[in-house]
Amino acid sequence: MKEEKNKKRVLIVDDEPVNIDVLVATLKDYDRSIALNGEEALEVARADPAPDIILLDIMMPVMDGYEVIKQLKADDKTKDIPVIFITAMEKQVDETHGLSLGAVDYITKPISVNIVLARVEAQLKLRTAYLQEIENHRLKNELLKEKARKITAQNMIETLDTTINAVVHILANAATSIVILQECFKNKTLTKNRIDNAVNEMFKALKEIENMSKVNGIEFNKTEQGIQFEIGSDEVKFTGRYKSLLNEDE
Repeated sequence: MKEEKNKKRVLIVDDEPVNIDVLVATLKDYDRSIALNGEEALEVARADPAPDIILLDIMMPVMDGYEVIKQLKADDKTKDIPVIFITAMEKQVDETHGLSLGAVDYITKPISVNIVLARVEAQLKLRTAYLQEIENHRLKNELLKEKARKITAQNMIETLDTTINAVVHILANAATSIVILQECFKNKTLTKNRIDNAVNEMFKALKEIENMSKVNGIEFNKTEQGIQFEIGSDEVKFTGRYKSLLNEDE
């Protein structure tokens, strides 16, 4: 059952039942789909799962193989499916035209079973390698994105650490004014000027913290309870609140 599931899918497009029977028998080891005209071919090619390769006749009524491949190559869903023309048109100009439209190979009728098998197998190997390259590129991009996320998180942590250290330093300077006030109170030398200086130092400290936070990406919002601040993302977040001592206009 697993082997059946991993079979490569081949779409055979031909309006002659005899030709289809020969190709179906030739490609017995593949998962085969059949289309008797161009419209059916496009419908099957756009279905899910899409064929891994298409064997396409050129001379068909209503829509010939040239028009079919043009529409396949114009559709993002089918443009990368390899197409091999299998046709009775054996002139070099016909082969050149078919290849110029995007066909990967050109086999003339009457077909040789060994040639069809070899050409189909070769193109499927190339397609497998191509798809693997795309997958490797996708995985590489995912790794780069993950690395970038880790770097961003690390930068955020470093920013937070720097900010906290700066805040501690600023508050320590402001706290010095409070200590001076306490000493003045004990020594009964407290004056309005000293009180004003202490308040101004605290207010200045809070303003410095607020200005510094804007530079380092910390968001501040006013609330009834005071000033809310936040830094980081869901992975790394630091929140808090302080209440302004003075109005911003002052």
